[in-house]
Amino acid sequence: MGSGSFQRLVEVGRVVLINSGSDAGKIATIVEIVDHRRAIVDGPTTNVKRQVVPFNNVVLTDIVVKSLPRAIGSK
Repeated sequence: MGSGSFQRLVEVGRVVLINSGSDAGKIATIVEIVDHRRAIVDGPTTNVKRQVVPFNNVVLTDIVVKSLPRAIGSK
């Protein structure tokens, strides 16, 4: 890949910033990918309840939680 290529991939463990809705401005983590347009996110420390969000309502960050099991629970 070239230096101008997009480097952030949608993956389980990717930390996202929610940019719309009641949780706008909060950080969450992708815990499961539903389809090519939506993912389940969870943010227990930022009071983001587990919910399905469309990818166009989040911003992917550079932070990835390595080896996070798919569909892991909050507790």
